[in-house]
Amino acid sequence: LSNELPSINLLLTSYGWHNVYTHGDSSLVSALLGLADPAVRVFTPADTHRAALVLDVALRFAGQVNIIVAGKHPTPEQPLETVDCELREGLAVWECLSDPGEPDLTIVCAGDLAAVPVADAVTAIRRSHRCRIRVVGVLDLTALTRKDLHRYLGVDARVLVTTVVHPAAIWGLLRGRVRRAEVVGWREPPHPLPQERLVRYAAIDVAGLEAAAARLLADRGC
Repeated sequence: LSNELPSINLLLTSYGWHNVYTHGDSSLVSALLGLADPAVRVFTPADTHRAALVLDVALRFAGQVNIIVAGKHPTPEQPLETVDCELREGLAVWECLSDPGEPDLTIVCAGDLAAVPVADAVTAIRRSHRCRIRVVGVLDLTALTRKDLHRYLGVDARVLVTTVVHPAAIWGLLRGRVRRAEVVGWREPPHPLPQERLVRYAAIDVAGLEAAAARLLADRGC
């Protein structure tokens, strides 16, 4: 897009899920990310504070296509000390949920629906597997294309990505740069479901994250 043109800003408040016939589906986000156009940005704020900040960013700049994926339901506020880094770099390590040093497992959360179970699951995963965990919050999904992504994910960590978008979109962004990873995200339901049941169906809940972590860590013997 030309910088002389106004930006196209789209707020997806139902996560783009096809949970009723009046809602769209996550293929819009997947299609736009697949363009690999630097003018496209897909924001996945972890709470209402971050959603307000990225909306301000989207409205202040021209020549971009900005997608903001944020739910309508109340969600807990996440730690604010990394907000500036998330706005600047697109992602940040959430130190308050992370162990020091190189991680055995890095959990990446993109979106408010993903952030809540991640915060709840970290302690149980750490206790069950006795492994070092790092949590990375992603505010802009296009940050997953960064050449220095290993700085955030770790050098040799298993990576669990939990997100509200289609897993295929995340795999497209990673482009095979992460060897041992699993993506938990949108999954087409057999029929319209309320949000709580959709979350369980897609395994974007504490039980689903614990199961995914166990699969990733199974060959470590920890």
